[in-house]
Amino acid sequence: RSAQLGRLIQICVASEAATADKEGSQETTTAPAITGLDWDDILRALDNDPALVKIVANAFLQEGPELLDRLTQAVEAEDTEAIRQAAHALKGSVRMFGPTRTYELAERLEEMERAGQSDERSDLMSEIQQHVPKLLAEVNRHLQSLP
Repeated sequence: RSAQLGRLIQICVASEAATADKEGSQETTTAPAITGLDWDDILRALDNDPALVKIVANAFLQEGPELLDRLTQAVEAEDTEAIRQAAHALKGSVRMFGPTRTYELAERLEEMERAGQSDERSDLMSEIQQHVPKLLAEVNRHLQSLP
């Protein structure tokens, strides 16, 4: 398992550059535009390893709701550092799915909290609360379609 984790970390680092090169392209041929997921790109980013795709997807299905709850609690408590940390964790959890709206929102919230700006916190959180369940549903749907 630790070898798989090490491999996943290496792939994540390599795919970050590839994702940045795409400049936020949201086009997809294999998923609804609402999430922007391109499962072919995700598979390529994970070294064309379907088992690794399942590991990453299952990890997000397990962690995603917990991360959203943690972020929601931090926002309710108006705890800037906890918000920043939770947004960072959410961003990391969805990174392998490419340039999703969830990733963009979490990144923006993290940056705003780091800069001490909370004026858009409520709006960003509202959007995150809408997008995370959609992303979870799409990931689950894809997992269910795999052999």
